[in-house]
Amino acid sequence: MSCHLVAQYNLGNPKTYIECVELLNEFDYIDKRVTGNIISMIGLRNLLIHEYSNIGINCIIF
Repeated sequence: MSCHLVAQYNLGNPKTYIECVELLNEFDYIDKRVTGNIISMIGLRNLLIHEYSNIGINCIIF
């Protein structure tokens, strides 16, 4: 959603989800506390996705 808003309002050309959130903060669409929370959620999402693929591969082997 954050990347969609960045594109819609032409706020920049981010290369990552975190950059999208940082741009929304930079242009005062979201405050710093919310920015930190969202960035933490992005990190958790990335961790879960990578670990889920490892778990999925291990389950197939067994």
